[in-house]
Order: sequence, then C-alpha cells, then structure tokens
Amino acid sequence: MAAMPAALPGDRRTVRPIWRWALICGLILATFGVIALATPGGDPNDFVVDGLMMSAMSLALGALTIAQVVGMARAHTPGWPALLIAGVHGLAAGVAFAVLVPVGSPVALIWSLAGFLAVQGGIVLIGLCRAPALRMWGVLLGVCLLVASAGVVLALLVAGEQTYELLDLAIGLAALFSGIGLIVAAALARAETFRERD
Repeated sequence: MAAMPAALPGDRRTVRPIWRWALICGLILATFGVIALATPGGDPNDFVVDGLMMSAMSLALGALTIAQVVGMARAHTPGWPALLIAGVHGLAAGVAFAVLVPVGSPVALIWSLAGFLAVQGGIVLIGLCRAPALRMWGVLLGVCLLVASAGVVLALLVAGEQTYELLDLAIGLAALFSGIGLIVAAALARAETFRERD
C-alpha cells in the first residue's frame, strides 16, 4: 500500500473532527442501506417510504456536512469549500427527492439518485484532492460514490419493468457502499491522526 500523504501542521486539527463526522455519516448511510435491503417492497406505498427516507437522509447528511464545514472554515483549513458544496448539494438533493415522491415515478427517483451520487462523488474527489490531510479519504469516498452511482445505473438498466422492486435494492446498495466507504475513510483518517502524534 502506498504511503498516505502527510498532513501539514495546520491540518492536524482538521483531520480529527473530519474522521468523527465521516464515521457518523457512514454509520447513518450504512444503517439506512441495511434497512432498505432488509425491507424490500414492490408497491407504490413502499416507494413513498423509500423516497421520503432518501429525502430525510440527504437533508440530514447535508446539514451535518455544513455543520462540519463551519468549524473548518473558521480555522481556515483546506478542503472546506468542497465540503460546503457537497453539503448544499445534499440539501438540494433532499428537497428534489421529496418533490419526486408525489410525482410517483420510481424511475425518476432512481435516476436522480444516480445523478446525485455521481455529482457528489465528483465534488468530493476533485474538491478534496488539494487538501493534504483530506486527500486520501476524499479520493476513497469520491470513488465509492462514483461506483455506487454506476451500480444504480446498471441496476436500473437491467431491471426492466420491475422498478418498484429495484428501488430498495438500488437505494440499499448505494447507501451501504457509500456508508462503508465513509467508515473506512474515517478509520484511515483517524489512523493518520495518531501516526502524526508519534
């Protein structure tokens, strides 16, 4: 495994809160993914529940991200603009998901999820690659989000007419994969913090 980039001295206080934020968000996403996979449904009522859960999760994670950014911006730490954009994007996606539920189109909701994951992955990947202390987990999370987006698109393309059944699978796998990516990124960022102390 290649050596992780060393954090600049001013970045140390950035990594510590970031790993906690990443762990909390990862646990929320992974839990949601497991719930979505464990409770498959194939009717419009389940679609409403899934859509509203996606909306609530996106709003909550967007708000958590923006709350994290406030402390980073005050400390003038690198990477905060990318996380701010990601947080605002998460809030906007939460609103969009909530609007799509009354429309009643699972296909539109799944395509929106795929688009959200792709854009969010790009924001994280490009935005955090310039912040030395955040580069490693930014790349990991960005790639996980892009892979989750590709998986959602692939699942949609092979599902055919069974879009209601696909919704739980697509949402569950995307959330679980993204959550695991965040948890692993948090563990790596935490390890980097302790390595710097030695």
